[in-house]
Amino acid sequence: VLTLALGIGANTAIFSAINGVLLSALPYPHPEQLAMVWCDNRRQGIPDDITSYPNFMDWRDRNKTFQGMSGMTSDTYNLTGVGEPEEISAATVSINFFQLIGVNPMLGRVFTAEEEQPGRDKVVVLSHSLWQRRFGGDPGILNKTISLSDEPYVVVGIMPPGFQFPEKTEMWGPLAPDEGMRSDKARFGFFLPVVGRLKPDVTRAQAQADLDVVAGQIEKQFPDMAGYGVNVVPVLENTVGPIRKALMILFVAVVFVLLIACANVANLLLARATVRQREVAVRAALGAGRWRIVRQLLIESILLAVLGGALGVLLAWWA
Repeated sequence: VLTLALGIGANTAIFSAINGVLLSALPYPHPEQLAMVWCDNRRQGIPDDITSYPNFMDWRDRNKTFQGMSGMTSDTYNLTGVGEPEEISAATVSINFFQLIGVNPMLGRVFTAEEEQPGRDKVVVLSHSLWQRRFGGDPGILNKTISLSDEPYVVVGIMPPGFQFPEKTEMWGPLAPDEGMRSDKARFGFFLPVVGRLKPDVTRAQAQADLDVVAGQIEKQFPDMAGYGVNVVPVLENTVGPIRKALMILFVAVVFVLLIACANVANLLLARATVRQREVAVRAALGAGRWRIVRQLLIESILLAVLGGALGVLLAWWA
């Protein structure tokens, strides 16, 4: 039973991880259309580098293959005034970010065009987990002011459970670039990751070719930008790419563990059958037919399998 449990438990646990990470679709509408758009920094050998706001605007406005693009930066804020102070992981995003991802708020609203302006950007959208943990799931928090790093911010929306894009984000604010960030002088002010949604039926290769043209136009217009291209990477690949190989190797390893466990159990049963030859002979002499003896051995094996499988599921759940 323990041998079966270890083999089944290890396989179930690892397959559950692979299914959740590699095989299941991202929890957004048409996730295959979502892609990260990185700066291909050939000068420093970084194919997935961040970019500047002027480059982002050119990518967004000149491409022909994306429905839209959104810039997003990661930040942290100190939430005070509600229980113990806590550092909150946050993201500052373009106002079309939530529409681009395809997820609507559970309560309230997302950002408006006016809130993209400096000075009018003191609004936030909370994750469901943060709303539950720090505000007790109170819907009255909408349109109320909270203190973030000693600055007043108004809560305008609550996202549905499970939404945390970028990873582990618990709060979102509007990206409000000033004129200095938008100017061509800020071409080398790299600070911005970019996410985009492809148009229907557009492939990654087509999007890459399209943005290569845009990058070439930028390089002609600004020769100092030579060596900075564009790299389009699907969001799922961007998320799991570094661990895909490790997970598959681990899965192959535990499959061999299951095969070894099965071989061990088979050997144990064969050894046990050899020891029980006299018992079987006595049963046959007392009138037990072949099917009756096979049925008894089969029931014993099924019982072992059920017990081993049940314990294996418990081990997998714990793992």
